[in-house]
Amino acid sequence: MWLGSRVLKQFYDRTWKELAAAPGDPDGPDLPDLFHDAVEGLWPHDFEWMFLAGVLKDTVTTFEVYLEKGCSRGSGIPGPGSGVP
Repeated sequence: MWLGSRVLKQFYDRTWKELAAAPGDPDGPDLPDLFHDAVEGLWPHDFEWMFLAGVLKDTVTTFEVYLEKGCSRGSGIPGPGSGVP
């Protein structure tokens, strides 16, 4: 997770700096508009939210798998998805 966030920040920072340093038309679009087009509308906070939601989903899924395996191994307690209420 840390690596993904770091790469994300580097990409967005580099893109912003490149657009800010590029010569532009005074009557053309502003820097935020150029950035919006460059990242295809996926702003850093949007990407971070989706990235963290994916990490959380994967974490919960992994926990559920290990919980089910642990419950089904000799504990006598039926695991999730066993059909026993």
